[in-house]
Amino acid sequence: MKNKITTGVLAVGLVVSVGGWTLAHDDVNRLKNETEEQKKNLDNKEAKIANLGDVVKNKDKELKENKKVIAKKESQIKNKEKLLKKKNKEIKQLKNKLNKKEQKNFNIEKKGSDVGGYHIGKFEMTSYIAMCQEGCTGITRTGVDIKNRITYEGHRIIATDPNVIPLWSIVKIHTKSGSFTAISLDTGGGIKGRIIDFLVSSENEARINGRQMVDIEIIRKGK
Repeated sequence: MKNKITTGVLAVGLVVSVGGWTLAHDDVNRLKNETEEQKKNLDNKEAKIANLGDVVKNKDKELKENKKVIAKKESQIKNKEKLLKKKNKEIKQLKNKLNKKEQKNFNIEKKGSDVGGYHIGKFEMTSYIAMCQEGCTGITRTGVDIKNRITYEGHRIIATDPNVIPLWSIVKIHTKSGSFTAISLDTGGGIKGRIIDFLVSSENEARINGRQMVDIEIIRKGK
């Protein structure tokens, strides 16, 4: 009987031991699996970090290239600004030369012609533009470019019959709405006798002015 009890106890102990071993084995396997999973996650994170490092390197390289392009464009802008400044200076010098030339011509034409001022009577006044459809060139009979101006030496510009009002003459024109000075710089096929043509900036202004009678006073007689 004692042998049977002993055998039973051993059997139970063996079962317990086997059970413990099984649990321990399962524990080890679980820990191994968890460890492998953690290693995989760690490898994935390291791979992502490595990829991010490559992305950062590429972005740094791209940024450096963009900085080079910007620096090149800034240099080009500086060169263009220098060139523009030089061109503006040349244009200013040319304008000064042109103005001096025009002033010289004006002084030559007006020399000894100051007559003080006297009325020469009523005239019919029409209006015209520098670049008309009838073939106007924008250059007056006296050689003045009027494409971008309607005044000369502070006077409005008119076309006259040089036999009545000589070129380069300065006159004062009296209208119903007021008075102003003008200089004769041009002639025209239809400007004969007591007719003057008044330079304006647009066809609409010319239509508004229409034809009107004005009183003219000679201030300085040209040649």
